[in-house]
Amino acid sequence: KLKVIALGSQPWERKIFRWGLSFLVGKDILFDTFGREDVFATNIKKFGIDVSEIKHIIISHSHWDHTRGLFYLVHNYSDLKFKAYILKDFGSGFKSRIKKFQNLDVIEENKSLRIKPNIYTTGKINFTAIPEQALVIEKKRGLTVITGCAHPGIVKMVNSIRRKFGKEIIFLIGGFHLKDKNEYEIVKIVDKLRDKNINKVAPTHCTGEIAIEYFQKLWGNNFVHLQEGMEIEV
Repeated sequence: KLKVIALGSQPWERKIFRWGLSFLVGKDILFDTFGREDVFATNIKKFGIDVSEIKHIIISHSHWDHTRGLFYLVHNYSDLKFKAYILKDFGSGFKSRIKKFQNLDVIEENKSLRIKPNIYTTGKINFTAIPEQALVIEKKRGLTVITGCAHPGIVKMVNSIRRKFGKEIIFLIGGFHLKDKNEYEIVKIVDKLRDKNINKVAPTHCTGEIAIEYFQKLWGNNFVHLQEGMEIEV
């Protein structure tokens, strides 16, 4: 199960820094940690998440809107031990900050890592200047892929992950970074994704309203509108 801890996707939310995303996968894996510690902390308590069960924290990329909640956890749960999975190519400033915490085991790796059975990081996907990784849940019938912002390009990421794992993506979730694209570009990109035989989509965060509406139009009942506190089967 995937639980939505925090989401920021509207322009007004970005203005007040209530921006980013954070998902709990199962009970012990966090994917990204949102952009405001106070919102992240409030939602952790509001949705009854047992922090003592969280062992693995995957950071998609080192931008503030995906990392602030990490600092809340290590500051306020000093008696717990966490593993943070980051890329070697993340910025030195971010890496030096998180390595100061005794209760955080920082694992730097640009290659794909197995977190636990059927759950992997993609390793570094870098078609732009911003190195990024995604999370993959592997099942016999295909892959569920969770992205942070998809800075390398969502189509390129999808193609790369399909090649690497040798399976179709059946569920694509997260930020697809289409908010600054014009309508022509959006239609072209979403149409390409539609041709990839992706069964379900749950676009959010930096995807943008125009793109989200188009995803909903094309996927219909297989479009998932994510909201904070929601829990979905993956």
